[in-house]
Amino acid sequence: MSDAPGPPPLGVDAIAEPATPPPALPDERTEAERQEFLLYKELASKPAFRSVFLSERENKRLRKELDDVNRERREFQACIHHLGPENALLKQAMHDLRGNFTIAALLLTGGSTSVSIAGAISNPTLKPITLISGVAASIIGFVLTMYTFLWIKPRSPA
Repeated sequence: MSDAPGPPPLGVDAIAEPATPPPALPDERTEAERQEFLLYKELASKPAFRSVFLSERENKRLRKELDDVNRERREFQACIHHLGPENALLKQAMHDLRGNFTIAALLLTGGSTSVSIAGAISNPTLKPITLISGVAASIIGFVLTMYTFLWIKPRSPA
């Protein structure tokens, strides 16, 4: 804080000097940007060329947006390329009727066994858990059986 009472000075005097002085001559990039700015300023000031200026700015924005979309598309295609074989194996496994019916039979058997065991349990905290898990396993097994039976058509072996 300064010793002088009152509000701090405002205006140009309040701006601190830069730590290092700016270079005497601007570099090529700064000069090119300055020339581009002056060109845009001149074009924007003339009504005949204002639409050219605006369309060029919109073109740059759309080009950047297109680059972003293409980058996302490449990432998405890489994911598809990586997960494609796994998806094909999963589809092939879902069309294996014997495997689906085996899993459904195991779920139905496990669920009905769990429901039967829940009837013999006297523990008040374990009984509802066993009963709910047995009913859920039976429902999942039944849904898998219906899915396999109604919607999956067997494929001929290749």
